[in-house]
Amino acid sequence: MAASPLMEGAGDHIQRVDTLETERALVSKYEAFVFDCDGVLWGGSHAIEGSLDTVKALRRAGKRTFFVTNNSSKSRRQYCVKLEGFGVHGVGVEDIVTSGSAIAAYVKLSHPDVQTVYMIGEEGLEEELEMVGLRVVKEEARPAPGMTEDEFRENVTDPEVGAVVVGLDTSFGFRQLCVASSYIQSGAHFLGTNPDVADRVGSLLMPGTGPMLTSIQTASGVAPVVVGKPNPLLIRQLMDQNGLAASKTLMVGDRLDTDIMFGNAGGVSSALVLTGVSEMSDVVGLQAGGDKTPTYLLERLGALLPAATEAAEAATETSAVAKM
Repeated sequence: MAASPLMEGAGDHIQRVDTLETERALVSKYEAFVFDCDGVLWGGSHAIEGSLDTVKALRRAGKRTFFVTNNSSKSRRQYCVKLEGFGVHGVGVEDIVTSGSAIAAYVKLSHPDVQTVYMIGEEGLEEELEMVGLRVVKEEARPAPGMTEDEFRENVTDPEVGAVVVGLDTSFGFRQLCVASSYIQSGAHFLGTNPDVADRVGSLLMPGTGPMLTSIQTASGVAPVVVGKPNPLLIRQLMDQNGLAASKTLMVGDRLDTDIMFGNAGGVSSALVLTGVSEMSDVVGLQAGGDKTPTYLLERLGALLPAATEAAEAATETSAVAKM
């Protein structure tokens, strides 16, 4: 198989996985694969060619697979349903970490006195917060109405709110900005699910949670604590809870500034795929050992399908022989 011209320009310190030999070596080396979702497995409701078949083949080969996403709009339960719909069966909530589940756990662990939060986000985030026993206050109208100076002056806040939790909200508006700022200025903790500036939609970048956090920080004068990737706490918890060895774990993502930083900070190898946000032009010039420098570079996750299928077939043969 010829090397992919799309990956020309990467330094020698980044291993290009673009031949069957290098693909076999990668599949053989790692026992656990941690996948980002959007931009790696799918884009919105559309599967990226070969990606989910590769995940299924790796699972048949006996590899352990986990899914870590900065998208808080869906709960872990909803991600299980989505994966099931794509034919990836048997994934449990314990195999998935979302920025929503991570921030819910963070509130309970780091701020046990907080019982009520003001949430800006979608239903998946609300589900994760309620699952750990938090009461959620939010704007019921979508989109929320505006806010006048008189309303702001009259302090329309709930005195029991101890934290402002912000995830992606496609109806985010001025009223939420005002209310969140009021809570934070009054002493509530300011927590964000993830720093993602944008996600690729076609040829354009659609704003993400990052700009929302920036606007609230500007309005309140307080910087948020951001719990999602690239915070290494998540991958360390995942590894500890599942007994994963760093040397045998690979993080696969499409963003240098979250996924690759996340894997590198967690002490595991990282692989960048070029089917999402980061492009080849972002890779050129990355220095060896940099926090955004991936261990591997792949054109797409589906490139591993032949090697993963071979590994699955070998595992099946070994199992059959063992039963004889």
